[in-house]
Formats: sequence, structure tokens, C-alpha cells
Amino acid sequence: MADKNNNQSPQNCQSNEEDEVWAKMNSLTKKIKNVEIRHTHFTIGRASGNLIQIKDIRLSGRHCIINRMLDENGKMIVCLEDASTNGTYHNGSLIGKGSTRELKNGDEIFLLKEGEGVSTEDEIGFIFVVLKDFSKAEQPNSQDKANDQEKLEKEIEKSRLEINQSKEELEKKAQEEQKIRKQISQMADQFDCGICYMTMHQAVSLMPCLHTFCGGCFSDWLNRQKDCPSCRENVVEVKKHSLINCLIENYLNINPQLKRSEEEIKHLESLNMFKNDIVNIDKLLEEQQKQKNAKLQAQQQQEQQNKDIKMKDESENNDQEDPDGLISSEDSAEEELPQKRVMNKRGVKTPIPKPTKKQQKPIRKIPVTIQNKKKAVAPAKKR
Repeated sequence: MADKNNNQSPQNCQSNEEDEVWAKMNSLTKKIKNVEIRHTHFTIGRASGNLIQIKDIRLSGRHCIINRMLDENGKMIVCLEDASTNGTYHNGSLIGKGSTRELKNGDEIFLLKEGEGVSTEDEIGFIFVVLKDFSKAEQPNSQDKANDQEKLEKEIEKSRLEINQSKEELEKKAQEEQKIRKQISQMADQFDCGICYMTMHQAVSLMPCLHTFCGGCFSDWLNRQKDCPSCRENVVEVKKHSLINCLIENYLNINPQLKRSEEEIKHLESLNMFKNDIVNIDKLLEEQQKQKNAKLQAQQQQEQQNKDIKMKDESENNDQEDPDGLISSEDSAEEELPQKRVMNKRGVKTPIPKPTKKQQKPIRKIPVTIQNKKKAVAPAKKR
């Protein structure tokens, strides 16, 4: 099987017939040679049974047919029939399998046209040129014959010049495209961020080292360090780089496959702290520290308020349960055990005290005046 990119020159598979050359197909590419047409029923395709065989896997076994015929008035008509699957193009338009188009002198025929799976270099195209007219009209005189011959020669020469010009233009376009691709590839390396190693978004330049990074990437870096990620020089100011941002936007329009996802863009924009054109690093860090301190102070105040409210609620609950202050905290915390009743001497049921803990009498506070009198009356200790 022939390689689809290795287009070979056409081969005349039936060269025994020595008919007169009545038309010619001038090739538009260097890989294919010019073709002379000698037969009234001229076939082109990949199979060996065609008059012209072109070994390219993208061509059909019988790709197209050129038929020469005469109409009712005896005028010669040349028709191009499309017999391919991928299609034959006449003057840039697709004919369609089973359809025919009338061929005229100077028409373009493309067997492979640039598109899906076909590059500019792989195109196979011809210019159709009529060399002899077989129409059975009234025989013109010798002067008319000479004029017609001159016109035909001029048309042939004109078609040759057009073919040469088209080849030169195609070569120039190919060279220009290669130059543009090289320039784009060189520019792409300059558009990469030194932190995330992807195409920069909202690019900013550091002063004084002038290194450029994503605004969001350097904002995240600045939370940890204050120096440049590339040269480690201390950063004084950060500036938005509008020129690089415009170039990156145009570059991404040409290469949309290199664009970041919407989630990544939103994340970078949320991290970016550089909203102004010029930002001083020291002032920015001072403002951030003030904001952090204010948030921390607000949190501490809120925590203190919550503690005060909690303590107030606990004290109110204790006052409701023990208004006289007679029940100790240990007695209130302990769960009440079930009490059994027994018969006393008089025949009355009384509860049995808790076995786990001795009952304590409530402690009553003694006024200060009585305490002072007891101290004064107390006898002196023996030495």
C-alpha cells in the first residue's frame, strides 16, 4: 500500500495508442508532472487500469474521467465526470460523485484539495489546456486559421505564465507561514510564567529586576517571600504589563488550545492582589497586616462576648436552683439515688439515708459581730 504522503508521478498505463495530443493538464505541484491527453475517454485514478495512475491512498481507484464529444451542431465539448468517494474539485467547487461539469480552456481540476487530512504540500491539481479543437464546423479560410492559431498560442502562453506565477505564490506563502510559525514558537517561550510554567494571565512586572509573572501566581508567592522567584532580588514595586497582556491575548486567539480553563482563570483572578497599575510592596504588606490584625481583634472580641454570655447564663441557672446558697455543687452534681422507706418504732415509714455519702448539714454564715465577740471571749492558750 502506498504512503498517502508519498505522491508518485503519474504513469501512463496504455501508451500503445498513438493518438494525437488534443489537450494537456499542467500540474500545479512539483511532485506531479504534466499530463498529455490523447484519448476521447481519459481516466485518472489510483488503480493500474487507468490511463493515468497516481499512487496515493487518498485517491479512488477510478477518481475522475475526462470525456471529449460533439454536440448536435458538431461543436466539441469536454466534460469532467467525478467518480471518486472523496470528491473532485472544478474551479474550487466540489463536483460530487456521478456528476459532470463542462471543461473549458484554463479551468482548474483538483483531485486532492487542502482541507481535512490534506496539507498544502499534498495537494494534487492541474490546469486544463485545449491544444486542438475537433469541432465539425464550417472550415475557415487560411487567414482565420492563422488568427485562431495565434490566439491559441497566446492563450497557451498566458496559461503557462499563470501556472508559473501560481507556483511562485504558493512557495512564497509556504515560506511566510514557516517564518510566522517560528516567530510564534519563539514568542510562546517568553509568554510562560516562571512560577506555574503556563501562559501568563494578568501579567505583572517586578521592579527593579523587570521579571514578569502571573498576577495571581506572584500574589501567592508574596504571602511567603518578598523577593523575585527568578533572581531572588528584593522587590520594591509591581507594575501591570499592558503590552505583554495584549500580545498574549492575540497569541491565544491564534492558538485557542493553549487557553486556561475558566476555573483556573477565576482562581488566579481571586488571588491577584495587584488591582492598580503600580503597587508598592511595603504599603501593600502593611495594609494586609492591618487587615489581619483587625480580623484577629474582631474574632477575639466575639469569643470574649460568647464567654461572658455563657457565664451569665450559668450563673442565672444556679441562682434559680439554689436561691439561698445552701446546696453545695457536689450535692447538685450527684444524681439522686432511689430511697427506700422503713418502719420506725412508732410505725411510721421514714426514708433511709443515702449509703454512698453522708448527709451534711447546711452551713450557715455567722455574722461578723458574733465572730469578733467569740475571739475576744476565747481564753488564752497555755504556754
